[in-house]
Amino acid sequence: MRTIVLLLMTMLLSTGGEADAPVVSFAGIPDNDAAYTASPFRLLNDREVVQDEPMSLNGVDLNDTKTEIVHKLGAPAAIKDDPIQHVTVLHYDHMEIGIDYDRTEYVHVKPSAGEFQLNGQPVPMTIRDIHAFLGQPDHAAEDGDVYVRGNEALKVFMNRDSGHITGIDLFFSHIE
Repeated sequence: MRTIVLLLMTMLLSTGGEADAPVVSFAGIPDNDAAYTASPFRLLNDREVVQDEPMSLNGVDLNDTKTEIVHKLGAPAAIKDDPIQHVTVLHYDHMEIGIDYDRTEYVHVKPSAGEFQLNGQPVPMTIRDIHAFLGQPDHAAEDGDVYVRGNEALKVFMNRDSGHITGIDLFFSHIE
């Protein structure tokens, strides 16, 4: 139902073509804060990503099973159980994937990767490049910026004092 409402609002706003039409935020609520008017997910060539399209981080999306991940990425370097998060973690170079009941719970890209791919588009792992690609975050947490789309979230973990990125995670938004 929410998708239908968002689709109708988008159609109504885009058909008028009026320059003074209100800017609508991702949630469909009028947004007067210019810093947050950009779409939270934009491709580098400035085409908007379809909002209903599931996100993938380094080729892995949250609907992937362990078998699909191994088919896409090959055998992991290590497989370990994480008793704290109750997941099995597949360890790859510069990336970890948490699996629970054969479902991807999260994808974590380490800063040593230097860049990550969001929906197949490479993004350098710098705050400036991430903001240029994703726009302003939906939430600014103490430990990073959060971008939410539907039931998925992408979090850019960072040290706020130094500005260094400490990781990029894709997870279900109801988890955080």
